[in-house]
Amino acid sequence: MAALEGQLGDDDVIFVAPDWMWLPFRYYYRGEVDGIGGRSQGDALRLVGVGTDYADLIEPRELETDPSVRQPIVPPDDFDPDEYVRVWTVGHLATPQSVIDLFGQDVVVMHYDLSERRWRAVVYPAPYTADPSRLPLAVETPGLRWEGGLRLLGYSLSPSLMVGREARLTLFWTADRLQGYGRCLEVRMVDESGQVWLERSLPMISLLHGLPMISMGVFSTFPITDWPPGVVVVQDVALKLLADLPPISYQISVRVVDGPSGQPLSAAGQTDVILGSVSVARPPRPYRQHVVPVLHRANVRFGGLRLFGYDLPEATPRPGHYLPLVLHWAVDEVPLADYEVQVRLLDRRGVVVTESASSPSTPAFPTSSWRAGDLLRGEVSIPIPPRMEGGRYWLAVRLVDTDTGESVPGRRAWGLWSQEWAVIGRAEVTPWPLVTKPPPMAYEVEARFGGAVRLLGYDLTGDPAPGGELGVTLYWQVEAGLEDSYKVFVHLTNEAGELVAQADGIPVDWTRPTTTWRVGEIIADTYTLPLPTDLPEGAYHLYIGFYDPGAGGPRLPVVSRGREVPDGRLPLEPVTMLSVEDER
Repeated sequence: MAALEGQLGDDDVIFVAPDWMWLPFRYYYRGEVDGIGGRSQGDALRLVGVGTDYADLIEPRELETDPSVRQPIVPPDDFDPDEYVRVWTVGHLATPQSVIDLFGQDVVVMHYDLSERRWRAVVYPAPYTADPSRLPLAVETPGLRWEGGLRLLGYSLSPSLMVGREARLTLFWTADRLQGYGRCLEVRMVDESGQVWLERSLPMISLLHGLPMISMGVFSTFPITDWPPGVVVVQDVALKLLADLPPISYQISVRVVDGPSGQPLSAAGQTDVILGSVSVARPPRPYRQHVVPVLHRANVRFGGLRLFGYDLPEATPRPGHYLPLVLHWAVDEVPLADYEVQVRLLDRRGVVVTESASSPSTPAFPTSSWRAGDLLRGEVSIPIPPRMEGGRYWLAVRLVDTDTGESVPGRRAWGLWSQEWAVIGRAEVTPWPLVTKPPPMAYEVEARFGGAVRLLGYDLTGDPAPGGELGVTLYWQVEAGLEDSYKVFVHLTNEAGELVAQADGIPVDWTRPTTTWRVGEIIADTYTLPLPTDLPEGAYHLYIGFYDPGAGGPRLPVVSRGREVPDGRLPLEPVTMLSVEDER
């Protein structure tokens, strides 16, 4: 409460909700600024003169109140919201929405930031939107307008970013119109090579601490669906910088994702918007390696570099995908060269199954830039062959001088000799479930694609009406292995042959490349076609097929009932589009 002293003026009011919080608040605060309380009444708050209701419960000797200090209580009958410019909120029910409901949209909503131990504004009235220079912005972003009328006026960032510390990104949002759906905000830190080092996903909401209820885990929220058009809403994003993050420059990017569809919205023609660049500094003293959370300890020394652990963040890596491997390094001596780290997967007989190579940390921070005491991480993506068997495999690592091609011998802390390849642990590859029994299906089909895949049939689901969605589930049976990765297309055309809706992608929601399909396997493959809102009613035609995206888009030939289908696209049963009135 001491943070309030000297900040309040005649145009300010203290709003306490729930009103019973006035007792602990008044115990510490001795000022003379107006105050009023709020009490729950159903889903709304009603104003109460908090001093009157609890006067008989206050024992001055116990609370050590000064009877000469005027109780700053406004009787509800004398309350005039137009008298106030700023509202200082106390209590988890004193949310921005309740303040706007009771005081209107022309006030600044103040809130106590527990992390910074200071009062700050979380909502500004419309005049600040017209003149963003009045806001505490570090950078203005006047051109950033997303679909749906959402705008970012600017942002500020912690002045100095340091490895292992938490930084704060503060965004100043406004909406031109009421937002009918929730939004999700994604924030990333990316280095110059394109590698993502930090990623946060959180709802578009202003999350507030409810004094003094924060000690009991009670928070106040202000979701985007409650933001009045024209006001400025402040959103904080905490960025926890890893203790082994490379001390280099990064770009901060943001993405706004639509809640119902999960699709990113565009701003200025882009879905990933770069806000700016930041530099991250080394800590004044090197961290000890125990501050870095590591799932698997390794402790292998390569000259002056020590691999003290690794992580396998993917719980169930599958054939045809990648196995991400995070390596954690400690620098005991300054490296004299730039190195490359090479990783292999070995089967139980020691045979190399797959391998990959990468910079030990990032190409933007080669080992020649490392210093003694640094803790650094790097990620290697190991390709898993499409037809690799599931099971456990050995992980082997070596370090190679990029100039000479010579290996740096690796030796475990307890080892008696060095090795070119150091086995650091095991990784498990999870096989795809093998389904060979055909499921029931609404439409049976007899067609073969490229002599390798047979279409058994399909199901249609969804709402075949303007603005609706049409779901198509295809049931494939694999008759021969495919060496190339094909995409499936699903096209919907009108009677004139014009394309009105489509869906393309790697089968099974981009998870089952055709190179991973096994002979005899049955694949259930679903696609969703969003239908335009202006589609006229009538008959429409569905077509499906395969095409090779890496070779100019040639389609696999289709044979149905002994005859080749033209243009490599198989027609399915016509779809009747209903009008919205017919749907009702």
